[in-house]
Parts: sequence; structure tokens; C-alpha cells
Amino acid sequence: MSEFLHRDGVNMGLLWLVLTVSFALCTSSGRIDRANNPKYHPDHVLLKPATTPPLNKNQQEFQDCSWIIPAKTTLFAAESYPLTSEHLSSYNTFGHIFLRQVFKRSELNTRLATSSETMPTITRGHAMKQCCQHILDSNSIWGTKPQQPHETPSFYRLFNLWRRAPFLRNNIALSPRLGQLAAKLMNVSAVRLYQDSLFFKATTHNVSRWHQDHVATPFKEGTPMITMWMPLESVTKMEMGSLRFASKSHQDGKANKDLYDPMYYGTVPQKVVEERYNITTERYNLGDVSFHHGFTLHGTGPNNSNKSRLAL
Repeated sequence: MSEFLHRDGVNMGLLWLVLTVSFALCTSSGRIDRANNPKYHPDHVLLKPATTPPLNKNQQEFQDCSWIIPAKTTLFAAESYPLTSEHLSSYNTFGHIFLRQVFKRSELNTRLATSSETMPTITRGHAMKQCCQHILDSNSIWGTKPQQPHETPSFYRLFNLWRRAPFLRNNIALSPRLGQLAAKLMNVSAVRLYQDSLFFKATTHNVSRWHQDHVATPFKEGTPMITMWMPLESVTKMEMGSLRFASKSHQDGKANKDLYDPMYYGTVPQKVVEERYNITTERYNLGDVSFHHGFTLHGTGPNNSNKSRLAL
């Protein structure tokens, strides 16, 4: 997922890849402070799961996807995606938009060189997922406990892959095409990356509760922000826990604290969302993305399929 922000005439984007990048502002945030504090995360440990496990340096070796030869991993073409006035109107009205084939099949099927003797080339689309999977496997997120004993986790999440994985940085996190889309949707001239996140939702993983991304950042309420979500599977069906949106919820701004679930501060109960808004979701193919406003309520259903999924 990518999230983008605008401040002082500059859009600052934040990428939920379910990838996340912290942007330096003169504000405080306990979450960001902890993520950047070497006391909790040694310098070589880049990523932090949604549910933080006991640190185990032997299991947290970061994989930088260097097996994909950098010289061959050129950026996607910077050509603009053809956003129409209808796209812009829909985003402004509903607070989210689904865009098909932002990354074209021909681009995803382009073969890249690798340093592997058994697999000398790999398609860019497959490389994106394999790179994320290797990063996920190199971090000790397994065996973490949910907040409540009777619950299964909603997902596992790792932040800021862009800092040490040049392939993901060049092809996704700092993609000019995604930046242009974010800027156009927010009606600003430029954007900056706030964070990126990698989300892993296994079979049987629970719902991700309704929430607003802006609330989880250190930015002032009036700072424009947008999030991009991009699944890495060939097909991401709704039963796999696809992202869902409460249409027009951004028009209400920051949710009133009286609406928050008393057990999970900052989230809004399903019943409240159903009573107030229409819920929208989509089936994604690889290359499809969605964007949503910083105050759009969103979440995911449980993964009721027999297949795990990755998303950025």
C-alpha cells in the first residue's frame, strides 16, 4: 500500500504495501518513534510486524532482493495512466477509486535477469511477489500473539521495504506513475512518500477492522493524504480478504471518538459502518491498484480461501 501526503504545496505519499515509509515532520508519534528507535530495532533490522515478536537477531536477517540484477531492473515507463474527469469525480465523491492495469501485462511479463543459476530470468510481476516473500520469510513474525486470546491475527505487516530493497524502491515505492496518480487525485503538483507496508494475510486470518489511515500518522488533520493498495497475487478475490471501503466516509472527516470500538481504540465497529455507509470491494488482477483518501474508512474481511495473499 502506498500513502501520499501534501504539505506546503508538496504532496507527501505514504505507501502501504502493504509497505510503509515514515516522513520526517516536526510532530511526535509514539509509533514512528518506536519504529526508528535502535533500542527496539537494531540498525540492520528494517521492518516491524503489526504484532511485534520477541527480537531474535538470528531470524531477522533482511533480504534485499539483490538476486535480481539491479542493472536490469529499470523503472516502469513514466507515462501517465489515463485518468479521466470521471475518475477524479468518482474519487472525490466516494473517497476511493479502483484502477485496472495501472501496471500493464506487457510490463509485468517483461523478463529480468537474476544471479540464480537455476532461474536466470524472471518476469517482473513474479519478481515483485518473490522479493516480498523472501523479505517476509527473513523476518521473525511467526508465532506472534493477537491482542485478544480468542482471536486469530488480522495480518502480518512489515514496514519500509523501499529503504533496502532497490528493486521494490525503483519499481513500486518511487514509481513516477504512482506518484503522478496520487498527485492528480489529490489535485496537487507533487507528492512525497510517507511509508510503505507489506501485508501478509494467511488462510484463516481474521478481519482487519474498519479504520482511517490518517489517524495513525503524526500529521495534522488538515494535511491531505492518500493511500495506494496493490495486491501481488495473479488474482485477489473478495473471499481472500480483499480491501473494502465505506463509500463517502471521508466526507465526514476524522471519525468521532464516540464511534470507536472500546476494545480497539481508533477502529470503528462493523455495525456502525453498515448503518452509515455503503460498503464497496473489488476483485483485483495483478497490475490493478486502488487509491483511498486518508479519512476513508476501510478494512478487509477474513481470508476464507485456501490461499495466502500478499499486498503492498
